[in-house]
Amino acid sequence: MAMPRLPVRLETDPIIEAVFELRFKSSAKAVADVLQGVIYPGLKDRFSLVERTIISALPSGLLDAEPSLRYQPRLVLRGDQLNVFIGDHAVSLACPKPYLGWKTFKPLILELVRLVKSANVVSDVERFFAAICKSASG
Repeated sequence: MAMPRLPVRLETDPIIEAVFELRFKSSAKAVADVLQGVIYPGLKDRFSLVERTIISALPSGLLDAEPSLRYQPRLVLRGDQLNVFIGDHAVSLACPKPYLGWKTFKPLILELVRLVKSANVVSDVERFFAAICKSASG
């Protein structure tokens, strides 16, 4: 007897946003700017807009010293369905609704990690995680 096939996608997707974040240590200065120079050329066909965040106007010494600001992004690469956030101690990839699905999201995560690694500014990975934010009804 054949097993019923599981659906690839739900009819009503409860996922509001999917996020991957990589937090790291670095002894380099202006890491966000270095990472932008490495990440953007590899992703520019998918991210047409580069923005500086309000945090980028603050001195880097303050950002390093204040735990609540340490992992905040200084730059955002905006695409049609994805955003890449780049800071001096973290990078993240966010997929707001509609969620693209794991088969699409996972290769993008791996590409982002590969690009960060190729910049040679990360001395230690502190942590990495992926999170899915669902609606209350989902």
